Amino acid sequence: MRAKLFYFSGTGNSLAAARKIAQRIDTNDINNIANFRGQEIEVNTEVVGFIFPVYFQDMPEVVKNFVNKLKFKNNPYIFAAVTCNGGPGFTLFNLDKILKSKGQMLSSGFTLTMPGNSVIILDLTSNLEIQKERLVNSEIKMDRMSKIIRKRLETGIEGEDKIKDRLEGSILGFVATKVYRAHRKFVASEKCTLCGTCQRICPESNIKVDEKVIWDNSCDLCLACFHWCPQKAIEIGNSTKSRIRYHHPGIIVKDMMLR
Repeated sequence: MRAKLFYFSGTGNSLAAARKIAQRIDTNDINNIANFRGQEIEVNTEVVGFIFPVYFQDMPEVVKNFVNKLKFKNNPYIFAAVTCNGGPGFTLFNLDKILKSKGQMLSSGFTLTMPGNSVIILDLTSNLEIQKERLVNSEIKMDRMSKIIRKRLETGIEGEDKIKDRLEGSILGFVATKVYRAHRKFVASEKCTLCGTCQRICPESNIKVDEKVIWDNSCDLCLACFHWCPQKAIEIGNSTKSRIRYHHPGIIVKDMMLR
């Protein structure tokens, strides 16, 4: 099967899913969306897949910008798998809308419930039993998904495009970015050793490490720097000091630095 997969991942959930789906559908063509910032990409394979997390009930901006720049040379079977703590919101429907503007469509849209990694508004990483259960269940679901993808079945989009979800996503996004202003509250504590992990792992190249750690203004709130800092030195204001850091147990920091 000629398949090309594109993923975006902050804490490894979507990268782990992309790798496992790729293995099950027999492809090794896996591409990090963060590597294509601003580039127009031509796609000419039988199957195209997108694997990425849900942010505030929607697509991360970096994914949205990437899909908008894609050019399709044929009419492939297109699927998406979104990783999330709860429901997918309107994420898959917005992706389908962009694809339809290009004369394509989302043949199948799946949701993978995985351990939550958002700590901006709620602490979603503290229950280890829930984490383990979700990881096991996601493996089972990926088996089912992969069989559908291999057969190129058009199963449509999981979930519903609800006004309630769009309203909730808008409120959450507004609170995080405009009220709490999370993207401006990242700081490195005295535990920081200036190792540079945060700089090398940031998918937006938004972090610089010199005599101190500096965040610029291109943050997508993926929280990779917060969760992957080896010293747990990065905080978001004063509200995250007791929060548990999380990354997918099957992913190591070197995987996240691949460019």
